Amino acid sequence: MSRQAQEKLLIGQVAKEIQSNLAQIEQVLDGFFRDAEKRSDLTTLDGPLRQIVGALMIMGQNAAVDTLCECEVKSNALPPKATLGRS
Repeated sequence: MSRQAQEKLLIGQVAKEIQSNLAQIEQVLDGFFRDAEKRSDLTTLDGPLRQIVGALMIMGQNAAVDTLCECEVKSNALPPKATLGRS
């Protein structure tokens, strides 16, 4: 198998992993936004986010890494559940 074919195969596998991790993240976020009592579930996002960041870094997708890191900062800044919906 040529190097180019191997790279394409690897990128395809990495893309599937990223999609799988994104599906997990979406599921947790959807649950949280439907029920703020599920706030503790947000802590499970660290693993999938780190895997995605690692894959994107290897692929040289620095802008995407920066965006994910910004999302992580914003999610960590969410107010505690006791103050959600209260200003």
